[in-house]
Amino acid sequence: MNRRRRKKLQRRLLEAAGWADAKRVAALLRAGADPNSPGPGGTRPLYRASVQNMPDNVRALRGGRSGSEPGKRLR
Repeated sequence: MNRRRRKKLQRRLLEAAGWADAKRVAALLRAGADPNSPGPGGTRPLYRASVQNMPDNVRALRGGRSGSEPGKRLR
């Protein structure tokens, strides 16, 4: 996946984590969005979903083999 598409997916995932439903979040994860990558401001999708009180989105981000790793350090 090229850099431009990856950035677009990450931006959409970050937005969806806070305001969309879990189906949208799951679709973006299947499309290749990385739940561990921070957005432009350094915010991760898991943080956004938890701050916005979106428990279904938190579950979607944490679920599956590509789930988010909350304790993972950034480079």
